[in-house]
Amino acid sequence: MTVRPGTDQEVPWREADPSDYPALPYPGRRPSGSWWLSADGKVRALEYSGGDEVRDLAAGGTKSLSGRVLILAFGSNACPQKLAERYPGDDVFALSAEVEDWAAVWCAARRQSGDVVCTLAPLPGARERHAVLAVTPEQLSPMDDWEGHPSRYRRERFTGRVTLEDGSSPAVDVYLGTPEWRPVLLVNDKPLLCADVSYAEVDPLVPSAESR
Repeated sequence: MTVRPGTDQEVPWREADPSDYPALPYPGRRPSGSWWLSADGKVRALEYSGGDEVRDLAAGGTKSLSGRVLILAFGSNACPQKLAERYPGDDVFALSAEVEDWAAVWCAARRQSGDVVCTLAPLPGARERHAVLAVTPEQLSPMDDWEGHPSRYRRERFTGRVTLEDGSSPAVDVYLGTPEWRPVLLVNDKPLLCADVSYAEVDPLVPSAESR
């Protein structure tokens, strides 16, 4: 199984600071397993056993996911440091998920800050571990803005299979790069997988200025 780049904390953990998962180089680092960015600014490990509740492995007790929107996150929107900056004082939940027949691949494009970005593309036989964010409707609107929906990334219903830790496969939305603004980077007619090619390797392959 391919593990998503940036998911590099594979030892058991319970609590951390968002700064432990820097946003650069893109797409940033993130914890293993399911986790929760709490309103008090901590990142805490979670256990998800199904339904609308998660168990806080750091402080104990349960938290409700009721009324939240599920978003498959494969890039920087699954980085705790970025989420903490975007949603100060808010709770954001990230559920560990296996994604089948799709893979995170590099784009032939940069965001306005200059970083090469990625998208998700169909790849039969691929299995990658990503995060499913559970956000409120109020948190979804600014996420649409920073993802550039619907021009740069378009939020739509994901057509692939996503399996959470409890074995369920819920319907989720995903931000997919548009061909006009976020085309897949092809080398010898093949996409470059984020799991195989590091940011340092892909950076010289993409023009330095965002041209669109």
